[in-house]
Amino acid sequence: ETPSDFFQQLSNSIATGDLTYALDRLHPLVFEAFPGDLCAAELALRANPDYQITVDSVGETAPWTWELPDGRNFEIPEATTVTIRLPNTPDPVEGHLVVSDRMHYWFTVCDQR
Repeated sequence: ETPSDFFQQLSNSIATGDLTYALDRLHPLVFEAFPGDLCAAELALRANPDYQITVDSVGETAPWTWELPDGRNFEIPEATTVTIRLPNTPDPVEGHLVVSDRMHYWFTVCDQR
């Protein structure tokens, strides 16, 4: 699975509103940071048939600090930085993926900002 493959499947999951893939592939720290159904509710808000994440570039795998809007930080020993474009957002942003058992796991903020 490449980062592009992953983001295509993630986009399809969110676009169709079948969030199984999107939720199954969240990194476990996301559920620690946002317990319960917060992420399911957040991702449901993004559902739109035109939802598409595109990958601009794939960067290095290195230690990364996931900084949350509320000030909490999580140290990730190895994460791949991916420059992506989100729907309805003109500027690219950085996404981060962790590979485990040859599958990618992603990070998102589930606070309905």
